[in-house]
Amino acid sequence: MAKSPNTIVGWRTTAIQKLKAAGIESADLDSRLLLEFVIGANTHQLLSDPDKQLNTAQNSKLAELLSDRLNHKPLAYITGNKEFYGREFTVNEQVLVPRPESEAIVEYALKQLHGDQSVLDLGTGSGCLAISIKLGHPGPVFGSDISKSALQVAKHNAKKLAADVDFINSDLFDQINGKFDLIIANLPYLPDTHFPAELKHEPKVALFSGSDGLGCYHDFFSQVDDFLKPKAQIIIEHLPRQKEQLRQLTSYRHLSISPFVSVFKN
Repeated sequence: MAKSPNTIVGWRTTAIQKLKAAGIESADLDSRLLLEFVIGANTHQLLSDPDKQLNTAQNSKLAELLSDRLNHKPLAYITGNKEFYGREFTVNEQVLVPRPESEAIVEYALKQLHGDQSVLDLGTGSGCLAISIKLGHPGPVFGSDISKSALQVAKHNAKKLAADVDFINSDLFDQINGKFDLIIANLPYLPDTHFPAELKHEPKVALFSGSDGLGCYHDFFSQVDDFLKPKAQIIIEHLPRQKEQLRQLTSYRHLSISPFVSVFKN
């Protein structure tokens, strides 16, 4: 017997089919999260009353959001938030969606930092790295970005999570003063020719950097020496295949802590 599309279970069944047909692998999870977001229910409530009728307003909103997701708009932009390192961050299309693999940066940084050592998060975006580190480290933490719109998001997140991070509007180092014990650089690293559908809604200025994806890192490594304290470390994100090229940009010792994250020590 066909399930009514106006019930929770009926809508979800249809949504999963459409999402899978669009090539979205997380169809089951996405359908549940969209329902939770619109209805204001948790997973237990959805499962306990699957035949509950959806009202007209809920059906209309779900149709709108499902259409966005079928167009590969990230779920985080639809709901306006994304969990990162155990905390909820506000996100919008002015910042990249925080990735789980970036949590390795926070883990490593917090193990390395001690006392009042200073941190600069260059290309901070939503502020998820700078804020997560600051909430576990007493020393000064700075976040910078070329985008003023991104910094508005970062400042909002810092206020919401009570993190004392100083934010700076800067194109790489042009507005940065002082030296740091740790510099994190989550700069654009995708080649201009690499344009998967799931990235089309994210800010291009934060993603792409020349034919090999390393244009920003060439500039970064040509300037970074002037901003490092003795025994400082650099953490960067990159594509796994870019490691050897990155090693050639600097004489610093290299340590790989994940396929997407490398550390350089002076």
